[in-house]
Amino acid sequence: MSTVSHTIHVDHRDQIGTKKSKLLRAQGIVPATLYGSGIKEPISLQVSAREFSILLDNVEESSLVDIVYKKKTYKTLLRNIERNPLKNEFFSVDFYAPNLKETTEVEVALHFVGVSESESQGNMLIKSHDSVLIEALPTELPEFIEVDISELKTVDDLIRAGDVQLPTGVTLQLDPDEVIAYTEAPRTEEEPDDLSSAEMDAIEAAQTAAPNEEESSEA
Repeated sequence: MSTVSHTIHVDHRDQIGTKKSKLLRAQGIVPATLYGSGIKEPISLQVSAREFSILLDNVEESSLVDIVYKKKTYKTLLRNIERNPLKNEFFSVDFYAPNLKETTEVEVALHFVGVSESESQGNMLIKSHDSVLIEALPTELPEFIEVDISELKTVDDLIRAGDVQLPTGVTLQLDPDEVIAYTEAPRTEEEPDDLSSAEMDAIEAAQTAAPNEEESSEA
């Protein structure tokens, strides 16, 4: 569970609709919506794009964010963040207030730590997952889960989902046998890359067309 507090202030949003939302964004304001446990109807909000960008740089999908609205604080999770990555512009965001007494499922980032002896020998570290789905009470959600790759001593070693150490109160929603990370020997220049499906289709098409062309020439 993270002990870091993330807080952002929001205001009520009167301007509703596509055109008005576009005008808000032009003023550096992100349209937002608050909904969830204890909230009868979704509340239209707006938040400073600059402040929201700073917040987003410091939180994960599983981070609880305190939003302050009309002197009241709501513990929320960020949902449905719509943005234009090319312009670093946010179109909208949802603040979801979960029931703090009920477990919820969230995708949590994996942080790979330690030194792999196999990787030190020149082998390549392969990460099968960058994040995993977990279930926990909202107040016990970790912002990330550490995976110790020091267990990878040779190319025969694997780190499976069941090997990952989870914080108290957290349940992994993934098959324990699912591979999380492993190492493999680097390819040599003599080893050809596997053909892509598109290349395989092209070869099959050429092979199919060849007999037809021969029949046409005989005719």
